[in-house]
Amino acid sequence: KKDELGPCDSKGQPYVPPPSPFQPLAEKEEPPKQEAKSPKDSLVDDAKEKTEAAIKQVADDLTPKNLANLENLINVAAAAAIRAYTQAVCILREHAEDIYTLVEESVDKVDPKIWPHIKQKGEERERLIKDAEQNAKEAVSRVNVLKDYLQDPKLPGGEEVRERAKRNLDKVLADIDEAKKIFENERAKVAVTDKYWSKVQEARKHFAEELEILFPNVRLSERNMKLAEGEIDLFILYAFQNILYYQKELSKLDTVSALRLQQALEEVKKQADPDLTEECVEQEIEKVKRKYGLEFQKRMLMLRAECERNMRLQMKRQAEAHADHLMEAMQMKEKEMERKLRREMEERLLEEKNKFKEEVAAMVGRLRGMDDAMRTRANQDRKAQQSQILWSACQSLEAALRAPAKCEKSMHDTMRPLQSEVNAISKAAVPGDELVEVVIKSLPAEVMSRGVYNDIALKERFLNVERVAKRVALLPEGGASLPLMLLSYLQSLFIITPANPIPAYELANEPFEPAKFNTFDILQRARYWMDRGDFFQALRYMNLLEGAPRVVASEWMREARIYLETLQAARALMAHASAAGLSYS
Repeated sequence: KKDELGPCDSKGQPYVPPPSPFQPLAEKEEPPKQEAKSPKDSLVDDAKEKTEAAIKQVADDLTPKNLANLENLINVAAAAAIRAYTQAVCILREHAEDIYTLVEESVDKVDPKIWPHIKQKGEERERLIKDAEQNAKEAVSRVNVLKDYLQDPKLPGGEEVRERAKRNLDKVLADIDEAKKIFENERAKVAVTDKYWSKVQEARKHFAEELEILFPNVRLSERNMKLAEGEIDLFILYAFQNILYYQKELSKLDTVSALRLQQALEEVKKQADPDLTEECVEQEIEKVKRKYGLEFQKRMLMLRAECERNMRLQMKRQAEAHADHLMEAMQMKEKEMERKLRREMEERLLEEKNKFKEEVAAMVGRLRGMDDAMRTRANQDRKAQQSQILWSACQSLEAALRAPAKCEKSMHDTMRPLQSEVNAISKAAVPGDELVEVVIKSLPAEVMSRGVYNDIALKERFLNVERVAKRVALLPEGGASLPLMLLSYLQSLFIITPANPIPAYELANEPFEPAKFNTFDILQRARYWMDRGDFFQALRYMNLLEGAPRVVASEWMREARIYLETLQAARALMAHASAAGLSYS
C-alpha cells in the first residue's frame, strides 16, 4: 500500500512491530460465568463490591487482553513516530534540493512557484518533526507503564512471556532511536542549507523594503508592476547600483579569497593536505563558473536584443504583406458574398412562394373540413331535434297512463283509446328505427282500441278486489256450499291487518317460502306495495292467489299487466330517445 510507505524508506515496506506475546493468552481467555443469585446473596454481593473495587481494578489491568491492547497502542505510536521521522528526512532532502536548484539555475530560468514551494516544505518539515516527537514521547511513556506491569509477579504467562515482552519493548525503543538518529544526521547535513535559506529570505526582505521606500504606490505582490516613465529610470538606476555594488563585493571576495588561498598554500606546502587541495580546486571551479556565467548572461542579453530587432523588422514586413493579402482577400470575399446573397435571395423567394401555396392549400382544406363539419353538425342537430320530438311523444304516452289532477269523472269515463299517442310516436321516430317498431307492435291491442286504466283507477279497483277476495278466502275455484261461504265471510270480519304486514328479512330480499302464505298474507303484502305505488311487486304477489280469490282478482291482474306493459314501453322509448339525443349532441 503506497500510502503506508515512507517516501524515503529504502526497504520499501512500512514498519512492522514484533509479535505480541500477550495476544495468544488474550484469545484463550474466557469470560467469567455469572451464576443466578437469590435476593439475599445479591445484597451481600453489593456490599462486597464496594470494599473490593480497588483490588479488582489492579487485577483487571494485568489481564492478557489489557496488556495486549497496551502493547498494540505502543506499536501504533512507534510506527507513527518512525513514519514521521522517515517523512521528515525526505522533506529535508527535497527542501535542500530545491534550495540547490534555486542557487544553481540562472535568474531567468527560475520557476516563480519555487518560492512558495520551499516555504510549504519548511512548514511541513516542522509539522512532521512535531508529530514524530509527540508520537515517540507517547510510545516511551506507554513502554514505561508496560515495564512497570512486567515487574509485577502476578503477570500471566510466566517468565518466558515476561522476557519476550521485555525484548519487544527494547526493540521498539531501539527502532525509534535509530529513526531519530538518522533524522538528526540528515538535519545536521542540511544545516548549511538552512542558514543559506535564511540569508536569502533576509536579502529578499531587505530588497522588498528598499523598493517600498523608493516606490510607495507600487504593489510588489502583483505579477506585472506598472511603473511610470520616471519610476522606470529610477528602478534601473537602483538595480544598476546594486549590481555594481555586488560585483565590487564579489571581486573583493575573489581577491581576498585568492590572497588567503595563496597564503594558506604557502603555509601548508610542506604538509600537502589533500582536503585543502580539493577545497582550492573547488574554489577555482566556482570562480570560473561565476566568470562564465556572467559572460553567458551578457551574451544572452546581446543576442536577445539582436533577435528582438530582427523580429520587429520581420514583423513589420510581414504586417505589410498581410495587409495587402487582406485587401485582396476582402475584395474576393465581397464578390463571393454578393453572389451568395443573390443566390440565397432567389432560393428564399422560391421557398416563400412554395410556402404561400402550401398555406393556401391548407386554408382550402380547412374550409372544406369546416363545411363538412357544419353539414354533419346540422344533420346531428336535426336528428337530436327529432329525438326530442320522439321523447315528447313518449312523455305524452306516459302522461296518459296517469290520472289527471282533480278529475271528477269515473274511471270508465276517463279511459280512452291511446291510438293518437301511439301514432304520434310512430311519426316522430326515424324511418327504419327497429326498436320503435318492435315496441309499438308489442303493445296490447286494448291500448289502441279501448285504452288503459290509469294508476288511480287500478288502485280503486284493487281495494274492491281485496275486499271481495278476503270474503271468499276459504272458497275453492269451482264454488262451495252456503255454510262454507258464511264461514269465509265471518273469518274476513275477524281478521285484523297488522301494522307491518311484511317482515324485515323479506324486505331485505332474503330467501322465503311463498307456498306458506295464505290468502290474507298475500293480500296484505299486495296492499303494502300498492300503497307505495309499486304495481309490479303487487302483481307478483297477486299471482300467488288460488281458488275463488284468484278468480275475483283475475280481471284486475289482466288490467294491471296491460298498464305495466304500456308504461314499460313508454319508458323504454323515452330512454331510447334520450340516448339518441345525447349521441347527436
